[in-house]
Amino acid sequence: MGDFLNAISLSKIPIIVTPENNFDRLMKMLYFSATIKNLKEVPIYNLLNSVIVLTVNQFRDTLNDFLISRNITPITVENYR
Repeated sequence: MGDFLNAISLSKIPIIVTPENNFDRLMKMLYFSATIKNLKEVPIYNLLNSVIVLTVNQFRDTLNDFLISRNITPITVENYR
């Protein structure tokens, strides 16, 4: 979680791209941080509150829309690790 928080804190617009099978775990971590903020008044949730969370498919679809609008070949790889 430390690396995760460091990466987010250094980002101007924090975006997390996660595989679909990790999405629920990531959301639980974000909910957990909100609970910590509410119970202990630890300000970490303020940082996590601005994070954009996307699954790999959502990120690829969004990026492909952008690429296609500029007549660039879209990403066709479906199976990411």
